[in-house]
Amino acid sequence: MAGGRISRYSEKEAALANVPLLYYGEGLTQSDIARRMGVSRATVVNMLREAREQRIVDISVDGKYLAGSSLSQDLKAKFGLSDVYIPTTEREPGQTDRAEILRQTGAH
Repeated sequence: MAGGRISRYSEKEAALANVPLLYYGEGLTQSDIARRMGVSRATVVNMLREAREQRIVDISVDGKYLAGSSLSQDLKAKFGLSDVYIPTTEREPGQTDRAEILRQTGAH
């Protein structure tokens, strides 16, 4: 190829890198990405999964921010623990059911 660079990555790998960039980086919805790429939303979901599996994208959450929740602090104090990480669940948008989370973790 005169004057051009040969990419060592396939078109599929390029798409697998682009989809998470649009989804996580640009905040587009899976439906928006599907329309833009001319594929189904299910294909976008599968591409996001495959990108994670191939380590094209790596999603992480810094756990120290979870420890700051008041529920975590309450459990640490009640049971003398050094650290607690709790995922939150919502019944309705914005309304976390504290009693249910405590029941599921066994901390009554």
